[in-house]
Parts: sequence; structure tokens; C-alpha cells
Amino acid sequence: MSESARPRLSYAQAARSLLRESVLTTVDELVRKDGWAATTVEKVAKTVGISRQTVYNEFGNKQSLAEAYITHRLDKLLVSVRDTVLNSPDLETGLHGALTLFFEFVDEPLIRTVLSGSGDRTGLTDLLRDVNERSVEELSSLLQTVKPNIDDYDAMILADSIARLAVAHAIVPTIESSEATKRLVRLAQIVLAAIDTP
Repeated sequence: MSESARPRLSYAQAARSLLRESVLTTVDELVRKDGWAATTVEKVAKTVGISRQTVYNEFGNKQSLAEAYITHRLDKLLVSVRDTVLNSPDLETGLHGALTLFFEFVDEPLIRTVLSGSGDRTGLTDLLRDVNERSVEELSSLLQTVKPNIDDYDAMILADSIARLAVAHAIVPTIESSEATKRLVRLAQIVLAAIDTP
């Protein structure tokens, strides 16, 4: 798309986008440095150089800020997953890379805090549902891009199974993430081989 064909953002839209990006980047930096409990709305606002009220006006409360941060990170993760799968020599390698990215994502401090149940769990179910739905959508699309012979329903079933098992492992890990990744890739290989067999 040419530079002139891109839709132009209004000043207000661009400013809001920059504000959100600045706040969410700062949340990431502070959580990695100090942990979620020590990351206050006041500290975020001061670091960004805006008022605390501006953060509250844009995000609501600290829980809403956490959810916005996780959604923001999920958006970036899904782009990385797509790039990894599409730039891999085969689907298995791509899935391995994508699952590794996912398990790194859930090991981030704020996400680990949310998954561990520390603090307010309000909205956790909705957040996990959103993560699952968006992950299934993306993985299903990727499966069909890489394996054009797989139909919509089969792609969705496999994508949903992988996503749910990955999220279950993230919430209650019973084995190392590297082993979970190997098992999920093997599950995909088995299912895809069965689909390929007439």
C-alpha cells in the first residue's frame, strides 16, 4: 500500500495511540524491574510524564491497565507467531517456534502474576477466553495457510486443542515447557498425518 493510500489518523487518534503505547511500554519496564505489586498507576504516570488521572481516564483502574497490557503483549505475540510459522522451513518447526514464543510470553512477570492467581482474579476468565479465541483464530488461519488441504473445521479443532493445552500448561505446568512444546508439536503431527491420509 502506498504512503498516500494509508488511512490518516487524526491528531487525537495519533496522540491517544502514542499515549497508550508509552504507558504500556512503561508498565512492561516497571513490572520487569520492580514486579507487579510495586508497579503503581502513580509510578507509571510519573515515568511517562503524565498525570495519574490521565492514566485512569485512559485505562480505568490498575486491573484494567493489566488487562490492556496483556492484550497489547498478545497482539505482539500473535504477529511474532505468524512470522515464525510462515518463515519456518516446515510446519513442525514453525509450531515449535510459535509454542516457544507462547511459553516465553506466559513467563513474563505480569502474566505469571495473573496466571498464578495473585491479587484480583476478576476478569481472568474473560481474559483467558480472549487469549484462547484470538490464538485459535490465528493458529487456525496459519494451519490453513501452510496446509491448504485442511478444511476450516479441522483447522479450528486442531488449533483449539493446541491453544487449550498450551494455556492449561501455562496455568498449571506439570512438565517443562520444552517438553510440553515437543508433545504439542507431536500431537499436531499425528492429527495432520491423519488428515492427509485418505
